[in-house]
Amino acid sequence: MPPKKNNKNNKKKPGLNSAMLKKLKQHQELVKQDQERIAKEEEEERQKELDLERQAKEAEQLKEQQRLDKKQKEKDKIAQLKKEGKYMTKSQKQKIAKARARLNQTNITVTKKKEEIIINETFENKLIIDENKRSPICCVLGHVDTGKTKLLDKIRKTNVQDKEVGGITQQIGASFFPMSTIREKTLDISGILDIEYNLPGILIIDTPGHESFSNLRNRGSSLCDIAILVVDIMHGLEKQTLESIKILKEKKIPFVIALNKIDRIYGWKSQGEISLLKNVKEQDSSAKDDLQRRINDIKGQFSTEGLNTQLFSKNKQMKSIYSLVPISAITGEGIPDLLALMVYLTQKWMKTKLNISSEVECTIMEVKTEEGLGTTIDAILSNGTLKVGDKILLATQNGAIESNIRTILTPHPLRELRVKNEYINHKEIKAAMGIKIVANNLENVIAGTNIMRIEKSDTLDIIQNKKELLIADIDNLINSIDCNEKGVYVKASTLGSLEAFISLLKEEKIPYFGVGIGSIHKKDILKVIANMEKDNKLYSVIFAFNIKVSKEIEQMAEKNGITILAGEIIYNIVDNYKKYVEKIKSAKKEVLKDQAIFPCHLEMMGKKFIFNNKNPFVFGVRVIKGRLLVGTPLICPDKNVVLGIVTSIEREHNKVEVGKEGMELCIKVETEDLSITFGRHLNETENLYSSITRESIDCLKEYYRDDMKKADWLQIIDLKKILSIK
Repeated sequence: MPPKKNNKNNKKKPGLNSAMLKKLKQHQELVKQDQERIAKEEEEERQKELDLERQAKEAEQLKEQQRLDKKQKEKDKIAQLKKEGKYMTKSQKQKIAKARARLNQTNITVTKKKEEIIINETFENKLIIDENKRSPICCVLGHVDTGKTKLLDKIRKTNVQDKEVGGITQQIGASFFPMSTIREKTLDISGILDIEYNLPGILIIDTPGHESFSNLRNRGSSLCDIAILVVDIMHGLEKQTLESIKILKEKKIPFVIALNKIDRIYGWKSQGEISLLKNVKEQDSSAKDDLQRRINDIKGQFSTEGLNTQLFSKNKQMKSIYSLVPISAITGEGIPDLLALMVYLTQKWMKTKLNISSEVECTIMEVKTEEGLGTTIDAILSNGTLKVGDKILLATQNGAIESNIRTILTPHPLRELRVKNEYINHKEIKAAMGIKIVANNLENVIAGTNIMRIEKSDTLDIIQNKKELLIADIDNLINSIDCNEKGVYVKASTLGSLEAFISLLKEEKIPYFGVGIGSIHKKDILKVIANMEKDNKLYSVIFAFNIKVSKEIEQMAEKNGITILAGEIIYNIVDNYKKYVEKIKSAKKEVLKDQAIFPCHLEMMGKKFIFNNKNPFVFGVRVIKGRLLVGTPLICPDKNVVLGIVTSIEREHNKVEVGKEGMELCIKVETEDLSITFGRHLNETENLYSSITRESIDCLKEYYRDDMKKADWLQIIDLKKILSIK
């Protein structure tokens, strides 16, 4: 028996235990990780301290640079004043102050007001209006719903946008912004841009933003000297934005870019109607970063359109680089910067262009009836001067007419011309201004045309030439519209609205046989009657955009089966027409359902699947092409046999209404020709086709186009050859 082992001697030493070694290694790894983390945190902290020191140093350098710039600017200002002979030393100012004090003692009432003006004004912001200059015209463009009208409402403190039908601008509007108001809103930033307030103000034209109004944007932009392109900072460049850029580039109109809706930036703190440069300092770093990122994105988008852009405060080359001004039309942030930039650009670069001309340039925007005034004209006087009593030429549907101005009215400053207001009466008015003219015989005047003044020196030949020029614009438009032989009839209130409507109809592929401007008359109804087809109501329709239809015309139209679709939003008129067409087609479908034969190709499945070989035939088929419907007439072209009409379709003993391609079906066919039988006239391997006709093809085209696929039309082409249909 072997001796027992000494257990004590066999015990392993603690230091050699593998589990303990593993734990020790894990502990060492954790200690190492802690040391690395602590070192990393210390490094990050050190880096933050270095960054703070660097930022503080940069801020100090920037502050010093600003101080030097300010000092240099003051030196330049003094040098300029000396050059102009306007510089005063301290002792000279004291002498003037003493002289004012003495004058104040003798005539305190008169001089107190003057003294206040002098004290409150500096060289940079004096309001000195040049009577020989006209107000520049600014056109506001951009994509629909970017906030164009909302921006103007914020400046005017009005609510035009909410009063517009559907909240969509569909006509050109005009508002006059006096320089005193602009000066009041921009005084806080007068040190940023070198502003001198010497123009009467700015006339701002608000244009529709939807794509169908490209002609109105064209018409509006041709009136303007400078433009504001409104871009949604959240969405960037959109379809009508690109179109507006194209118009501005073609017409070589300078413009600034308002990046609207900065209040929607996450974490943005709104401060009200203040300068953006002041407000941006109050924002958190995340909001600043988001704003900068969006600006960079939009700069890239403009770059792809061949335009260099820069934030206005950093733009040193405003003639070649377009300025970006972030704003909010809701809170008013950035609007002072935008207005200051507009004043700066117009006064710096357009001094010669803004000289008032002796020749009148005036465009009619709208003709409407005002209570107490009768028929009036809303117009944009873009240059020259008009007076009460001036003899003018106007374009109507019946040619050019002469009239005399009885009254000239304007809305109060900061009020919209197209919105009913209390008006200011003028004996004489200078450009640029949105005006309302009261004169005789305005009922048939066409909006969108020009007003010409008859000068005292004009001969009869000159007057006749002016009349021909007026009518040429209308004739060119009407002649340029390619009408169809059949279609709807279109009437619109203005020249621009008609262009917009035609553009939309082309896009929607709605044909039109005639167009017109102004109210609907009996002759328009007669034109539609002459164009109407028997049993076809699709085109017995008149579109009336922004036109009031008299009861007499409504009754005449109803009596003759004509539908008038009227409205103030062209998209609604088009949508209502689509519903009207769908209703007519649904009714016509029901009437012509037996005439609409869809194409199909069937293959008989063999002798054992013929269950009844004479009327009514019952047999099995396979659908090779197209679709088989109950009511489809079948023909066997190879045997020149019209088999009959499908009265029942079954699949796996269940009735179905439609047999689709690839299906195997059992069908029942009934015929009036009882002599036809399988075996004698037809065999079990025949190919059968739907017996289409020219009438059935026309019916499919007219009423079932949406139900047809490309393959169906290709099969129709094959069947026409097989069945010899022309």
